[in-house]
Amino acid sequence: MAANFGIDVDISVEATGDLDLRGTLGIKDDVPVGFEDVRLDVSVDGDLDEETQAALQRYTERYSVPHKAG
Repeated sequence: MAANFGIDVDISVEATGDLDLRGTLGIKDDVPVGFEDVRLDVSVDGDLDEETQAALQRYTERYSVPHKAG
C-alpha cells in the first residue's frame, strides 16, 4: 500500500498466533486444525505527516485480504 501511495517508508511486521498442534497432528479430534488466531504488529518508520499515516492505515485495513478459517 505504501508503494501505491508513492511514499518511502520502512515497514516491519511481527506475527504471532495461537496454534494447538494436537489438532494439526491428529492427536485430538475436537481440537481445530491450524491457527485459531493470528495477530500482526505493524511498524511504519518514515517521514510521514499524520494525515498520510492515517490514510495509509485506513487503506491498508480496507484492502488487505483477510483470511477466514474454515
